[in-house]
Amino acid sequence: MRQSHYNRLDMGVILETEVFEIGALLATNPEGRTSNSHLLTSINPIFYLKMGEFTIGYYHDFNLSEFRQNQGVHEFSLIWQSSRDCSRCNNYKVKLKKRGGGYQIVWL
Repeated sequence: MRQSHYNRLDMGVILETEVFEIGALLATNPEGRTSNSHLLTSINPIFYLKMGEFTIGYYHDFNLSEFRQNQGVHEFSLIWQSSRDCSRCNNYKVKLKKRGGGYQIVWL
């Protein structure tokens, strides 16, 4: 991902179980444009707790660059993923019908 005149490469790993996920992301600056640029710019531990259709997440950004005096960034997330199988819902069934030089979406 390009941010301004810097490139960024993120790498990470997550261990997933039925109850929680835990992992870490590493943000890097592979180009190192200036003499005070760091290759590894931040370490970001991740934790998710799954509770039925809901998942609560926590993410912390430990900044290793020149901005490290900000104590990092805390992020919380709440994710809702319905267990309903919408493949049988009529409002999700569509068919493409050839019309002229293109196609038209026809709701079933």
